[in-house]
Amino acid sequence: MAEELAQALVAADEGYAEDVNPHLGGFGHGEHSIEVQLPFLQFVFGDRTPAIVPIAVSCHELDELKRAGQVLAEVVQRQNGDVVLIASCDLTHYEPHVVAERHDRETLERLIALDADGVWDCVRRYPSQSDVLVAIPVVEAAKGLGATEGVILGYSTSGQVTGDLSEVVGYGAAALLRP
Repeated sequence: MAEELAQALVAADEGYAEDVNPHLGGFGHGEHSIEVQLPFLQFVFGDRTPAIVPIAVSCHELDELKRAGQVLAEVVQRQNGDVVLIASCDLTHYEPHVVAERHDRETLERLIALDADGVWDCVRRYPSQSDVLVAIPVVEAAKGLGATEGVILGYSTSGQVTGDLSEVVGYGAAALLRP
């Protein structure tokens, strides 16, 4: 099913293209969010780990990000089988803990409200959150697939682990749900 989904996305819209280059490169180079998500998927699914269609987001325009999500929803609706959408990104980068926590909470609240424009606004006001742009297509796709609400599953910063609260990276997890 993954291969069919990937091909359907490429065929559906010129904003999607087959390109393995973002996923190549060693540690610290290239797109590596799959490396972060795969252990969790393997833990949950064991030897039944599902097929994955990695999508790297290179666009930084709101209308195009929203369109990518709408296309994703349309293609997923035509697929047979279950599909889970995961957006993987850090939140605030290298801000003091108290600042990161305040900015990240605001962004997560916009995310669980399924408010792509609000997420965009947060990223515009808090540039150290630029990675969060990858969540906008997933917000739009989730809405197109019937999601009506979200919930924050967890939040922490690197400073809570290292003890250095002067410059942290924020991490959050949220689920966008349909009835």
